[in-house]
Amino acid sequence: MTTLATPEAVRLEMRRTFAAARPRVFDAWIQPEMISQWMGCSDSKVIEAKTDPRAGGKYTIRMGTTQYGEVELTGTYREFVRPSRLAFSWQWSGDGHETQVSIDFIEKGPASTEIRLVHEGFLAAESRDNHTRGWTTSLERLATLLAASAS
Repeated sequence: MTTLATPEAVRLEMRRTFAAARPRVFDAWIQPEMISQWMGCSDSKVIEAKTDPRAGGKYTIRMGTTQYGEVELTGTYREFVRPSRLAFSWQWSGDGHETQVSIDFIEKGPASTEIRLVHEGFLAAESRDNHTRGWTTSLERLATLLAASAS
């Protein structure tokens, strides 16, 4: 049973610091070949990623998952300010509900970038919690990818 959440529960916020320059971290969010290597929860793999990285541009990410089979994520870039900010809509195929993601890329040094990710508009705490797990895994994968490509 899904319980409707309070407004505070329908939002998640995460911070993560990466050992990479801000433009490199930003590009990992918009380049299909990079997205394909890090995005997804522990039981998923990106099959195809397409992006049109500009305000008003669309993106599509198809994933194969153990639990749900093949799923598709789509959205529109709402804000595109390279290399400091991205904001985009987020909708799973067949879901009918759109949420919003915003990411600020904060330079912490020549080879250190903090991101502040806010994902909001969930209808239930359960959905927020599932996305928290997915983002946690994805950001771990992104950290590994950036570290490997730095050496």
